[in-house]
Amino acid sequence: MSEHDAYGGPFFVPEIDADQKGITTDAAARALAEPGLPLNKASVFFRNCATNGLVHPYTRLRTGLKPYLYRADQLLIAAVLHRVAEAAFSDKSLRQKVSHTLNAWNADDLSLTEEAIREGNAEHFAPRSPAAFALYSFLHGKRGFSFEIRTCRQMDRGTLTFDCRLGRQDTEGVTRFRLDPEQYSVRSAFVTSVDDILIHLTREREIAN
Repeated sequence: MSEHDAYGGPFFVPEIDADQKGITTDAAARALAEPGLPLNKASVFFRNCATNGLVHPYTRLRTGLKPYLYRADQLLIAAVLHRVAEAAFSDKSLRQKVSHTLNAWNADDLSLTEEAIREGNAEHFAPRSPAAFALYSFLHGKRGFSFEIRTCRQMDRGTLTFDCRLGRQDTEGVTRFRLDPEQYSVRSAFVTSVDDILIHLTREREIAN
């Protein structure tokens, strides 16, 4: 597989000369691969996620084919997106919502004001993304994580849309649903275990694909 891949997201990705420490696209594909998702298809899926701006590299190397480097939370996001694709959800706006839900905090997720988030006060520290929070928590023994999608209908106009959250058992969730329940009715729901995904992503390297 080639490391000469594309990124179609909204962010400028700086180049570095430092030693390679991040996760390359090839390494991401090896982590994602499993029965039913062989290495070549896992590579194509992850590259498509990057091309469509659903996962985001944090840097790329100046040397060689200049591979993009990713942090581990982006692997979790790609794995959740694959579960969503397996469930036959093909709506592009849903894929963007899944990515955004796992990539970005909202103020009410953290019980913070937008001003506090912008100021970056150390006492309000949180992992850089909800996906990173789930990963760090899992590695420290926390369980019960899930990803939840609701299909909702706007009551007045009748239009359908999606609402997502990163959930956790017996809590209000790591992130919260966004749509106003007074304006949107829930038509159906989809839930996938994030614990199962994290078990696979954090498996021993000796048995990795």
